Amino acid sequence: ITIEDNNIIRGVLLERLESKYLPPSYRRAACLMEVAKLKKDIKICEIIEIQPFKDMCFTNLAVIEQNAQVCDRVIAENEKDNCFDKIARLKLDSSICQKIINANNVNFCLKYVAINSKNADTCEFINSQTFKDWCFLEVGQAKLDVSVCQRILEQGSRDNCLLWVSKGKTDISICQNIITEFNKNSCYQNIAKSEKDLSICENINETESKSDC
Repeated sequence: ITIEDNNIIRGVLLERLESKYLPPSYRRAACLMEVAKLKKDIKICEIIEIQPFKDMCFTNLAVIEQNAQVCDRVIAENEKDNCFDKIARLKLDSSICQKIINANNVNFCLKYVAINSKNADTCEFINSQTFKDWCFLEVGQAKLDVSVCQRILEQGSRDNCLLWVSKGKTDISICQNIITEFNKNSCYQNIAKSEKDLSICENINETESKSDC
């Protein structure tokens, strides 16, 4: 189960608490959870007897305090992952992402931190090459950094990253690093139009693309 799925479950559970037909113990747990959140008092979480509510209470307090250590008190694996994920995103801290148990959730967390901190080195901690390339792609585009694009292994994604950077920097030397002919031609076309310089079109080998330039 993903963190997104877990958040949906949390939302449904809390929505159903508004029903007068639910047991008083559930309504009491929800009430305590809200009081703990308002008073920022973790001791109130400790007296909640129903574990899912206790876990959510600890997560709420962890987020408010931006304290990942509080997440260690959460029992359910999905909720614990959710807790660490929220803190990691708030603090842009990749080390907290790595406390997450579910591997896919770790990768999503690391990608978010890398992109929002514009730190490509964080992408290296991702254990899926597809996710890692995706991470480098978005960081490279955000930073307009050729060196980040060059860290992408998959050629198509690397070329797309270089194409984006070349357009942002209007630098034709970047076009020479693009392998795919279509993307290379697009690179020259984009810069020629941006700079209003038809001589750049002479770098295009394919006749039709040169004519369109």
